[in-house]
Amino acid sequence: MKTIVRRSLKLGVALVGAWLLLAPLACDQGGTSFSQGFQAHEQGKIDKAIRLYSLSIRQDNLDRTNLSIVYNNRGRAWAAKGEYDKAIADYNQAIELAPKDTNAYDDRGIAWAAKGEYDKAIADYNQAIELNPEFASPYNNRGNAWGDKGEYDKAIADYSRAIELNPKDADVYSNRGSAWADKGEYDKAFADYNRAIELHPRDASIYYVRGNSWAAKGEHDKAIADYSRAIELNPKDANAYNNRGNSWKAKGEYGKAIADYSRAIELSPKQTIAYYNRGVAWVAQGKRDKAIADYNRIIELDPKDASAYWLRGRTYFDCGKFADAVKDFYRCLVLEPGDEYQALWRYIARRRVGQSAGKDLAAFASRYVKDRSAWPGPVFDLFAGRIDSGKCLQAAEPKKPDLADPRLSEADKTARKAGYEKLRREQLCEAYFYVAQYELIRGRTDTARQFLRKCLATNVTMFIEYSGAKAELKRIDLGRNENR
Repeated sequence: MKTIVRRSLKLGVALVGAWLLLAPLACDQGGTSFSQGFQAHEQGKIDKAIRLYSLSIRQDNLDRTNLSIVYNNRGRAWAAKGEYDKAIADYNQAIELAPKDTNAYDDRGIAWAAKGEYDKAIADYNQAIELNPEFASPYNNRGNAWGDKGEYDKAIADYSRAIELNPKDADVYSNRGSAWADKGEYDKAFADYNRAIELHPRDASIYYVRGNSWAAKGEHDKAIADYSRAIELNPKDANAYNNRGNSWKAKGEYGKAIADYSRAIELSPKQTIAYYNRGVAWVAQGKRDKAIADYNRIIELDPKDASAYWLRGRTYFDCGKFADAVKDFYRCLVLEPGDEYQALWRYIARRRVGQSAGKDLAAFASRYVKDRSAWPGPVFDLFAGRIDSGKCLQAAEPKKPDLADPRLSEADKTARKAGYEKLRREQLCEAYFYVAQYELIRGRTDTARQFLRKCLATNVTMFIEYSGAKAELKRIDLGRNENR
């Protein structure tokens, strides 16, 4: 399940601020092309704005300060188109012309962050703050960069400083809420989201991020309510439909989930995330042909998307199309080294086709398994013939938690017990599935069937091994009925 999370960026001074600085030049120096470009920019006519800003740079005979403003605004226009390299080039020009302009550093930081260059972004925000320590915007934006780097305490410190400087800014409360949520401190997160909504009750993005936090807590009814409010305020938000679909899916409401994913695709047909999620929902409904069609579409949009090959290969495997699965698993591992589980599935698919894959197994074990005693290392040993099914299942049993420590509270003991039981069910779910595959490769269908049923009995429904066991049992039962 893929969820889109977003934080609000702040542009230091709105375009109108730049226009007020340039306004006196309309009669003294010209500036007509700039004023027209600014109007086009405000109207969302970005290409026209860029053309007019470019004309202003060539013809308006501006001084260094105002020429810097034109470059900065054209940079923002390029950024609005996602052309971040061109935006950065313009911000560079703006900074060269006006090296103490905090806005240009702040805006260039936003462009670096959009390219994933967070350290460069932070350096620019630092410079903006050094030039004007009372400027709230770069604190917010630096907080976003820290958050993207996983440095949530630093992010929270920056958001808090931005709030001190501008306590009425709903976006910064929302961003700090997301950082608290990333730390798992949901009470603090919801307090910030609620304050943001008080300040700006019609801002769809705040309901959206609060919905993400409800979903992360597993409170999907509340998440759906917030996503629905976000959609009511902004009916063209594809991401809100996608994430609401995830919550419907988590509740087992696959029809509603598919409807939301389909709407997200209508609104943003080249964004692959809703195709992913809809494909998984189709699989849950047993409509694997439709899932494969969605994964095909992802690969059309991005032929180097390893995850799409992995999911399509998994779906082919569930359909019993093992040769097709082998090809997709191979392509996945070529594009992205993956992990031990992806290697296992490729090995099993090859064996189910009847291919000898011992060399593959040895190579995969050497690459991915650092400690054969640690799960899922024993699965590799099972397929290599070093241990039998019983020892593999025994190895899936995690070590029981030590509850004898007198310093442990009852709550701590309860949490440790719950964690142990969860891990135990998850590892046994995997073990039963892989032992069943081991038996199927050897033609022992009845024994495999027993292990597949045990896999389903763990009720770890979100694991691929669980859905794989369900599909395998269906094929076995169908084959038995056809042979009667």
